[in-house]
This record gives sequence, C-alpha cells and structure tokens, in this order.
Amino acid sequence: MNAKIAAVIAVAILLVAAVAAAFVLSNNGDKSSDKMDYELVVLSDKNVNLPASAISTDLPASFDQRSQGIVTSVKNQAPWGTCWAFSGTSAAETSLVKMGYEPVDRIDLSEKHLAWFAKHPVTAEDELSQKGEGIFITEDTGEEVNICYNTPGGPMMFSYLYSCGIGPVSESDFPYMGKNGLTALGFFTLAEYKDKALEYLNEKFKEESLGMGFDSYYGIIKAAGTHAAQFDKWVEMGYAFPDGTTADNLTADAFFQGQLAYFASVYEKENEYSSQDDWSIPLSSKDGSNNRDLTMGYTLLNGNELPSMIVKDGKAYKGISEYALKMVKKEIYEGKGVAAGYNHSSDIYNAETASAYNPELKNTNHIIQIVGWDDGYSKDNFLSKPEGDGAWLVKNSWGSETDGYVVDGKTYYSGFGIVDDSGKHTGYFWLSYYDRSLGAFESLEFTDKISAEDGFETYMYDYMPGMLMLCYTSGKESKVANVFSAEGSEKITALSVKTCFAGSEASVSVYLLDDGFKSPEDGTKVATVSKTMESAGYHTIILDSPVALKAGQKFSIVMEEKNSLLEGGKTVYITGPNFGLTKKAAIENENTHYCVSVLNKGESYIFQGGSWSDWSEASKKMPSEDGIVADNFNLKAFTVSA
Repeated sequence: MNAKIAAVIAVAILLVAAVAAAFVLSNNGDKSSDKMDYELVVLSDKNVNLPASAISTDLPASFDQRSQGIVTSVKNQAPWGTCWAFSGTSAAETSLVKMGYEPVDRIDLSEKHLAWFAKHPVTAEDELSQKGEGIFITEDTGEEVNICYNTPGGPMMFSYLYSCGIGPVSESDFPYMGKNGLTALGFFTLAEYKDKALEYLNEKFKEESLGMGFDSYYGIIKAAGTHAAQFDKWVEMGYAFPDGTTADNLTADAFFQGQLAYFASVYEKENEYSSQDDWSIPLSSKDGSNNRDLTMGYTLLNGNELPSMIVKDGKAYKGISEYALKMVKKEIYEGKGVAAGYNHSSDIYNAETASAYNPELKNTNHIIQIVGWDDGYSKDNFLSKPEGDGAWLVKNSWGSETDGYVVDGKTYYSGFGIVDDSGKHTGYFWLSYYDRSLGAFESLEFTDKISAEDGFETYMYDYMPGMLMLCYTSGKESKVANVFSAEGSEKITALSVKTCFAGSEASVSVYLLDDGFKSPEDGTKVATVSKTMESAGYHTIILDSPVALKAGQKFSIVMEEKNSLLEGGKTVYITGPNFGLTKKAAIENENTHYCVSVLNKGESYIFQGGSWSDWSEASKKMPSEDGIVADNFNLKAFTVSA
C-alpha cells in the first residue's frame, strides 16, 4: 500500500461488546417488585462451548473459494472508511454466486447504498410511526453530508439491513462516487477547484499541527533551527515548490502550491473518487419510489453470527476455540460469504509474506472477507510468531494489481497483498488463526423466493440496528410478539427473526387476531414453525403455506427462544431486542454512534408469568443501566400482493 492510500483510507472500527460491558451487571440482581424477572447479559459472557466433534463435516487441510469461481474481484474502498460495507457486499456476492443466482464476473453490489442507509434514521416517508428511529453519528452537526462514510461499522450492521429487505442493490444503481463524479485527481488539478483544494489542504494542515496554521508552525521550527531539515524532507517526499523556493524563504502560499502539485502527481498514478464531492443518496428516486427499501430480489436467508475464535479466562487470553475454527471453515467450505474483523496496523503486517498477526488482545478496526484457509501456513511467516501454524486467506478492500479498479473510465492498480507468479499484488493476505484481535465472524446466505415477487412489503418495527451485544435471559417461560395491521389484500410468505445464541430452539407462530383482541395470541393460529438454529443471528423462515390477509386484518408474530446449552441442560428463555447507547452515554464513552428507539403502544409485547404486557411499558421494568436503549423486537413479516 503506498503512502497516499495509507493516509487517505480510514479503516472502520467495529463496535464491539466491550463497549457494553461497562454498563452491564450492576442492576442484574435487582428483584424488586416493579422489575420483570430477567437478567441483562453481555452475549459473550454466556458462550455455547461445544467440542469440534459436534461439527460432522469433513474438511480439507486447505481450501480456497476462488477455486470454485465464487469470489468477486478485489475492490478499493478509498476514499472512505467503509471496509465493513465492502466486506458485507463481497460476502453477499459470494453467497449469491454460489447459490447460482448471479455470475461471478457480472455481479457487483452497491457499498454506497449499504453505508448510507445504515446511518440515516427512519423518516416520515419511510414509516411515520417510527420517525426518527435508528443510528445517529455523535459528531454529526449536519454540516458534513458525507460523514456516514467515514465512521465505524461492522457485520451486524450489514446483516441487519439485509434482514430488513434493505439491499442488496446493484452498483450501477448507486455507484461508489459522488453526484458529480469528481475524482481526487480532478479536485487537485482542475482550475475550478483550485481555491477549494488549497482551502482543504490548509484545514488538513491545521488538524495535523494541533490547530496551528502554516505560518505559526513554520515560525516555531525556524526559530528552533530545524526548518531546513523539514524542508528537505518535504522535497524528498515530492512536494514541488515554485522555482526559487528555499528553506529560508518558504511561504504558506508556496508550501500549499507544492503540496497541491504533490497530490496531483500521486493521484495521477492511483486515482479515486473525491471525498470533496456530494455522496448523499436522496430519499426518493426520480420515479418517486423509496430508495431505502430497495432490493435486487434477494432476501437474507441467514445472517449467522459465528462463535468467537478467542478463548479467554476473564481478560486473559487462553487460546483459540477448535469448535469456532471448524465452524468458520464449514461455512466457507459450503460456499457462504464470511466476513470478520481484526486490528490492522503496519506493526503486525509482514509485507514480504503478506501476513498479519496480532500478539495482543485488541479491539477490531478493520472488516474483511475470509475466502479460505491453510492449516500448514507456517508461523514463521509472521513478524512475531503465533503459537501454531495455520492462517485464513483474506480478501481485502484496498485494491490490487491483478483486478484493478476503474475511476472515471480509467483502470488503476494498487500494490497490496500476496504477490502472484507474475509478480503482481493480488489484494489478498494471510491472517493467523491465533490473531488476538480476530472476531465478529458473520456468514451470509440469501434466497430469491421472497422479495422477487410483485408487491413485496416488509412489516417491521425494529428500525434501530443493534450496536451493543446484549440480551435478556430468564428461567421463566418467556415469549415476545409484534402486532401489525395489513395494508391491503396480501399474503405472508416468510417471517424474519433474530436469535441470540447458537443451538437455540426458536418457535414462531402467526395469529390472525380477533376484533378487540386482548393479547397477541387472542385469535386463530394459522402457522407455526419450530426450528433449532445452529447459529445466532438473523434468520428468515419461509412458510410452507402463505397466510392470506385482508386489508385491515390485525395479525401477530409470536416467538419463543429457549436454550439448554448455556447452563448445563437447564432451559433458559432468551429475549434479544436490538440495543444501543443514548447520545449522552455515547459522548461520555467517546463512542462514534448513538441510537434512538421509538416504542409505541400496541406494537411489541412480552410474555412472562402467565400474562402479556405491552413492550412500550414493560421495557421500563426490565433490568437495565443508564445509557442503554432497547428497541422493538426483531420480528418481521414479508408479504406480497394477493
């Protein structure tokens, strides 16, 4: 990766359960009469630990999805920190190709659509009753239209959107560029942008010099006698100062003219679309349709949250889970697109072998796609030696010299990753099994049997993506439900639910409710599906027989999740709405995002102790902590016109 790419690309930081841990547990023992009998837990504190033998699939010592022809070309995420969106679309592309829905050389999904709508809350045009619900950016003042592209994200963000029927959509519909198609080369070379480019460089200089302008900074180093060495360094970097410029007569104008010429020469070699363009997506398209609720006709079948590779004793690293290792391999071997996160830095990356390994426990800061593995990959290939051989084959999003990337009709190449037999960087690299930052594994599967039909609609209330890995557990029988009203003559073809733990038994039912119903089960049960979920995550259940609805018909989706693997055979009931931080808590914890939920009466319900309660009131009686907000339940109905 050249210096320009390293400086311009800001890799996204995954929001992980560690953020939530500070808020949890102090109220868990509260059994006062006004509290419901649940425990609020961090999901990682109640892992389902199974032996690797629980997975019966025979797996080879090495495997590469590229040999199956199901991995799409390496893309370049510059100029934004949208690695999470690139890994999500790439994993989705692999899944769609494997399932025979799209050819590998023609499918190209939009990362821009995913990144934009993940962080733009619901409007009145989307859903009036849920207006204002969603994820907000803590530092968003409304002045920077592109801010959503350079703030963190993770697998749970893209799998959530896909589970709602938001995407995937084609790159041609929402291409990865601004409205004017302005390139970085154009921004630094076209006369019409010169003043803006110089202003931009001035502001960037202040950011990097603690608020000082060039004159103040240069005056300080000149007084210290270090200006000549700094001047020589700039010249060595390639700053093309005007003729006659020396260390002693360098002015701010000459400096920024030289810097402008430098960036022009850099982007001549490796161009990208400019961050100074307007990358916004309008709420409605030219034909008046909603741009958020778009899909190519594919619906997420399973967004599987795979088990953690890292085994810890408290905060101490103990090793890796052989069960998790085999589970991730199985998902890749079966052709699913698998995304994951790790902490990338130049300190842990061996450019000679294109290998990365973190020897210390760190938070994730980069999301990638895993496309294969090699049990025999030597530990000697890493800068510091892990405890054993073995590595994942990773597809990155920083470009390559083999695939190239097109900007304004011209193909450019970027030198990162494994070098092939022809001496070109492929954009792939090796990541040790034992990397101590590796986590957030997610596999994707899609179906074309739902949203491709005419009149596709999604009934849902959970417009706030989950940002904290929490759930409620209880030893008492518990159920949750959502109640909806049919907008027209429709039929329910599928349901979408979220489970919190591997091995959970999910029982989901649909009721046509009576007039004047008193509870979500006060009516006729017309469909029931019971299924043990191999993994946690978002799951779509296709009904064997569609459920017919008349306009105005009230109907409910009722779900029970229980698990006997968490506490040695004891049945635990689980309730897992999406959780997030309030704005105040996000600011206090220096978090980049906060969440807003809208809980209206008559939408969601919870059952415990033999009776149903409206979630808008019952949520206030659940164990919680200051700064945590919970949403409606993740129960959706997919319908088509009848």
